Amino acid sequence: MQNLYESTQDLDNRACALYGLEPSILMENAASSLHQALEKRAGGLKKVLVVCGGGDNGGDGYALARRLQGGKFSVQVLSVKEPKSPLCQIQYQRALASRVEILPRLELCEQPEVVVDCLFGSGLKGALSPELQDLIAQLNALKALKIACDIPSGLDAQGFVESVAFRADMSVSMGALKSGLFSDFAKDFVGEVVVGDLGVGRGLYEEESGLFLLERSDLVLPWRLKQNTHKGYFGHVGVVVGGKVGRAF
Repeated sequence: MQNLYESTQDLDNRACALYGLEPSILMENAASSLHQALEKRAGGLKKVLVVCGGGDNGGDGYALARRLQGGKFSVQVLSVKEPKSPLCQIQYQRALASRVEILPRLELCEQPEVVVDCLFGSGLKGALSPELQDLIAQLNALKALKIACDIPSGLDAQGFVESVAFRADMSVSMGALKSGLFSDFAKDFVGEVVVGDLGVGRGLYEEESGLFLLERSDLVLPWRLKQNTHKGYFGHVGVVVGGKVGRAF
């Protein structure tokens, strides 16, 4: 059984207060986790496109691009929104100083083999503009490995898709698991879900949550001592239902 969180902002704040981890350190560790996920899944793929928004999710993307620059990967950044949050602005300047190629439009980018979505993450609020809907649809149409930073762009914190969402092969949920990644709506968009290490173990980072992800090991089946048995021998099941007839019946 694993804890799920609708938002991990309080956990970030707690980690900063308890362990002296500045938000900038958490962002650097988030970029490191993205880098590790890329190394794990890319195989022989080399051409990476990092799609950045203007918030902290975009800051993670600029930090990732800086880490990739000059290494075995060829990296470009698609800057969709002007850097707005303080951390995103800092990482944008660091990417510029590292001579990362930053482009304003998708058609100017080389055909990528890997696309990293750092548009919104868990910061999406409200509906996507028609321009952003079109961009995400174009990204989905690319024949490339797709990795989402935190939550695929277009999914909100509850895991609801209003129009379109980035269709990831892997989602790197920063710090802990987000509940929105496990909604029915999210199933076709999140791919493999992994937790990104922010520089402190999950046992220290996480607090008790009211939401949980059940795992196979949590299923404890009754042991059948006899073959000739009745279902009543194995206890009772209570089913709580609403006012409408459905599968519970």
